[in-house]
Amino acid sequence: MESAPDIVRRSLTEFGVRVSGSHAQLVCEAGSRLHPRSAELSVPEFAPGEEQYAAARAYARGAAARLLEPANERGDQIDFFGAVSTLHPVLQRPEFADGYEAVAGEPLHIIPAVEGTIAVACIELTAGIRVLPASQVERWGVHSERVLSAAHSILFHRTGYESDEMIGTDNGEFRTWRRGDGADAARILIVDQLDYHAARAGFAVGIPDPDTILIAGLEDAERLRRECIRRFATATDPLTEFVYFVKEAKLGRDAAQI
Repeated sequence: MESAPDIVRRSLTEFGVRVSGSHAQLVCEAGSRLHPRSAELSVPEFAPGEEQYAAARAYARGAAARLLEPANERGDQIDFFGAVSTLHPVLQRPEFADGYEAVAGEPLHIIPAVEGTIAVACIELTAGIRVLPASQVERWGVHSERVLSAAHSILFHRTGYESDEMIGTDNGEFRTWRRGDGADAARILIVDQLDYHAARAGFAVGIPDPDTILIAGLEDAERLRRECIRRFATATDPLTEFVYFVKEAKLGRDAAQI
């Protein structure tokens, strides 16, 4: 089994970061000669097993998000009104924030999400994505609820009404939204808006990786759980094995407590 530093090194190289150094002490470089980015990473320890791979991969994703952002586009100078047309949430594991902060030296702006995950705020640049640090959002001088509302609104309009579909799996059929925009799992944050009537009645939701959201009736929650465990174990970027429940348009991990 790969060690955490090996997973981080391999992942960063796969993402396009130049990596040197030995074992857990990595020197990372990206960008052009005119606009270089670099950082030294001390890779932390993660729990062994499947969780180690998921955590180390998320850590590398977070580090790469900062290293690979096009520096010449001055994304740090974009204000709220310049960001609002593309501002959207993406679900990640908590280790993503650790990797980002290890490179950037500052924390991310975190949007409220579901247990076991974080939602990061992203804006689109001409040639890439900027994941927003907390300091930039603070400079906007806009209430956090307004930022959250704007992010949810973009996600909703990119999804559209009655755009769900059924997909077949080894564990039966599930309902899903597939937009391939990196934010499919984040649609769990607005699932009550996407299908209000079904959300009132209740259903189960799985998000085994950032590009997947699966929905089943409450009676099929165990079948969904098996599918999420299977997908989590084989995902390139695992997110969570958890199954969440929507009932009376409320979202949580324990159906009995909603």
